Amino acid sequence: MKSIPLRQCPSCGEQSESQFEACWNCGGALPVKSVSGFRVKPAVETKVQSAEALPILQIPASKSVLFVWVWITVIIAALAVVFGNVHIVTGEPFRSLQLVQRVSFGYSDIYVDADALSALPPYLGFAQSPMAYLALYRDGLLGPEHYVKPPSAAVNLD
Repeated sequence: MKSIPLRQCPSCGEQSESQFEACWNCGGALPVKSVSGFRVKPAVETKVQSAEALPILQIPASKSVLFVWVWITVIIAALAVVFGNVHIVTGEPFRSLQLVQRVSFGYSDIYVDADALSALPPYLGFAQSPMAYLALYRDGLLGPEHYVKPPSAAVNLD
């Protein structure tokens, strides 16, 4: 193993490797090297601070970053409200996607295939996705042959 020449710091007396220009202990400048009788000064005289003396890096919140986060939050909240209040309906009678207002707020049955619902017998279609079935019937997208009387909320136990 090759030994590395050391230099002694004039400030604190610690030994540092000759390749460095500042002392590892106190940060003071190490004595200059001499090459074939000429004195060579370090390119930059540095004073390295100890780790305790370095300030903690504090990055202030940028207004533009905050602005972007606020807009992302607003867009996500708006999408949550929109998709909680509509069904996206596809199927034969529509040339493109159709938005149908939900009977009640929720995230079930966001995408509804009107062809698949109308192909089922009424009670089975209602059992598969009741809120979408009622919304499509309410808006006239399912014909009268698909009428299903919704179960009443009040249950008589007598």
